[in-house]
Amino acid sequence: MKSNSKKPISARKNKKAKWYQQISRFRIYGFVIAFALVGSYLLYQGRAATPNATAKMGVFRGAQTPGAVSDFESWLGRPVNYTVGFYGRTGSDFSAIENSGAVCQKWAPTKYSLALSTAMLPSSSSYTLAAGARGDYNKHWKITGQQLVDKGCADIILRIGWEFNGKFFSWAASGKEADYAAYWRQIVTTLRSVPGQSFKFDWCPLGSVVNADVEAAYPGSEYVDIIGLDHYDVLGTTASSPEDRWNKQQNVRYGRIWQLQWAKDHGKQVSFPEWGISVRPNDNLGGGDNPYFIQKMYEWMNALPASGPGSLAYQAYFEDDAVDAKHSIMSGEFPNSTAMYKKLFGVLPSSTPGDTTPPSTPASLTANVSSDDQINLSWSASTDNKKVEGYDVYRNDTKISSPITTSFSDSGLTASTKYSYYVMARDAAGNNSAPSSKVSATTTSATPAPTPTPTPTPTPAPTPPPASTVKTSTFDGTASKYGSKTYSLSLPKAGSIKYSVASPTDGGGRYDVQVFNSAGTKIHEQLNAYVTIRGSFTITKPGTYQVKVKTRWWSSNSFRLNVNYPY
Repeated sequence: MKSNSKKPISARKNKKAKWYQQISRFRIYGFVIAFALVGSYLLYQGRAATPNATAKMGVFRGAQTPGAVSDFESWLGRPVNYTVGFYGRTGSDFSAIENSGAVCQKWAPTKYSLALSTAMLPSSSSYTLAAGARGDYNKHWKITGQQLVDKGCADIILRIGWEFNGKFFSWAASGKEADYAAYWRQIVTTLRSVPGQSFKFDWCPLGSVVNADVEAAYPGSEYVDIIGLDHYDVLGTTASSPEDRWNKQQNVRYGRIWQLQWAKDHGKQVSFPEWGISVRPNDNLGGGDNPYFIQKMYEWMNALPASGPGSLAYQAYFEDDAVDAKHSIMSGEFPNSTAMYKKLFGVLPSSTPGDTTPPSTPASLTANVSSDDQINLSWSASTDNKKVEGYDVYRNDTKISSPITTSFSDSGLTASTKYSYYVMARDAAGNNSAPSSKVSATTTSATPAPTPTPTPTPTPAPTPPPASTVKTSTFDGTASKYGSKTYSLSLPKAGSIKYSVASPTDGGGRYDVQVFNSAGTKIHEQLNAYVTIRGSFTITKPGTYQVKVKTRWWSSNSFRLNVNYPY
């Protein structure tokens, strides 16, 4: 017989307690699982996330070849994603701009995303912004766009008429801002009409330059994808510290804050297609070896939004020396900035830092006096965990040469003068050794001229020819971009030597000139000058000298070297 009696209260309580325990266990298990999943996701995100500055990193190399960018990657110890190119600026007509396919062909097969800085007008003054604004040049831009699509560059970034607020390009917008904006719209409309294109357009002024009303030259958001800013460590006013310098650059008109706000207001990404440290010998406005600028640029780019308006589209360090400024951090001239750049930009996410071990200190430095104007130095080789790239020689605490061997001849000195020297080793990662011990040496006295012995007045002789005439030697050469030619020149008399280098065909060019004495010591250098280089140097003794001419970007492959010297 089935009992209808209820179970005791104690039994019912035990059953209810067990039920609560089971529910509690499920809640705890569920919380633990959820926490583990969320934690794992966040941990993954933290490990996988790449900072803006390195995820969108690029470089401009003066040689403008994939091999030059690959060399930069090897030097830095990590890959880059973007490269910046320049073309069309020196053409006298639109054929140089139309020939965009020649530039494209170099980059289309590579892994790099190309941001191509495209001249807006030829260099001839017969081409104007006003004519472009009317649409007179649209046929040329149709050819340009078709070339890019046909050669595999349908999806590149185009920096048309960059740095338009400066005074140095044929498309300078000062006083013609409305024409610049209207011409930009004509160009973009024409390029977008090319079948198969997916170009992006980077509107890019030069940071903090107020020669033009930048905002009045804006063509409208419909015609722009990216708000760029070419930003170098340059400041037109005095600053009390690197921090003060950075803050002034940030708040100046058309500085970083302006760029970011303008981009957000117009729904655009930002870019830094050209940026870098700067030494400007002509006006001293550059910040020099300033690792603080490198650090703050890294932090600024990383602080930009991850996506949407104001986010970083790309950035590229300007790894080249221009006519009026030096920027190269691969050159070894800016060791502190180089070390900071490699520390911040050269480390892959979740990887260990690169080479930070300096070479050993050069030992056994000796200085032997050779003559009244030359001292010969030698020292023991340094060692390094990777490889010693070379040495820096300092005379009286100023760097005078960077030989790759363990000896150096310092010539052209003053007689009866004491000089002190030390040497530092460097490696490929930009690490420098401690300085060697200092040594000193004093050049010998100049040999006095003998006291003449009085002699009877001789019979007048025929008037001799002039003691010295000037002779000109001319050398014609060719070299690829960043190639060089060296010429041997026998100079029979001491004195001032004058030279010039130019293209014999079009007068254009950009060249370096270096002069070496018979010991291989560089006694003169002029770097990266436009059009025609003219210079001079002085020799104190006759002998054989080497004159090296090196071509740079935007230069003619052929050149003519003229040297005038006493004979």
